[in-house]
Amino acid sequence: MKEEERLFYEDVKEKAITARSAHKRPSHSGRARFPYRTAKELRALNGPTYTVNLGKPIAWDDFRALPENLQRDYVTNLIDKYDAGPTEIARIFGVNMKTCSSHLRRLGFKFAKGHKQSQEKREELRAAYGVAVAQAPTKNTTLENISFCFCGPFNAESFIQQLTAFIPADEPLRVSVVVEVVRPEPSAT
Repeated sequence: MKEEERLFYEDVKEKAITARSAHKRPSHSGRARFPYRTAKELRALNGPTYTVNLGKPIAWDDFRALPENLQRDYVTNLIDKYDAGPTEIARIFGVNMKTCSSHLRRLGFKFAKGHKQSQEKREELRAAYGVAVAQAPTKNTTLENISFCFCGPFNAESFIQQLTAFIPADEPLRVSVVVEVVRPEPSAT
């Protein structure tokens, strides 16, 4: 018998032995068994569920009650989408700017000094989150009276320039002029 033929028969014999031993193995040993859990056990294993809508405003207390990773996600969305700074974020939450910025620092946010949000983004943010900025009512102001006090040598042209700068043209006026000449007191020597 040649060497190649002998090796072939030995290989066939080994494969046959392996095949017979595989048939004797129990069938359930190849799959993984997972423990059976009841619904009550599954509820006990789960933690609380949080739902956060990133496009809606959240009250400050509700925001603080969220886990830190969700707080970071909410603020990151405001920064990425609207380029919001700490002042605008504080307006959304309705809290003092210092309170909000110190909490944002604890969460790991850093804002550069002099951060300037574009007017378009600011208005878009305020519209999306329903933030209204209180503005002082505009009043029509009228000039009631002006008082000037000059010290030093009198210059009529300078006085006229001051009057024309403060008084609107074609405005009906009542002018009262009081002139008090101040003379230095004679020195006693």
